[in-house]
Amino acid sequence: MGSISSEELTEWAAYYQLDPFGSYRADLQAGVVASTMANIHAKKGHKFGPSDFMPRFGEPEKAKAMSSDDIKAKLHRMFGKQL
Repeated sequence: MGSISSEELTEWAAYYQLDPFGSYRADLQAGVVASTMANIHAKKGHKFGPSDFMPRFGEPEKAKAMSSDDIKAKLHRMFGKQL
């Protein structure tokens, strides 16, 4: 693969500012669809945003163990439906 000039790199950077592309953009688009679907089915007063469905990179959070009853209760609180 050949190298690109600084002029071409500058043009690509300007293009990216006008119309971003790549993984982050794809994650955002998927997050918009997922949050729309979740908001359709969520109980009143609970609102999801695209970032709720986007991956977070960096230091991994320590996962706390949840029982199946805890998971069901959390889903019930979020969506207001009996599972």
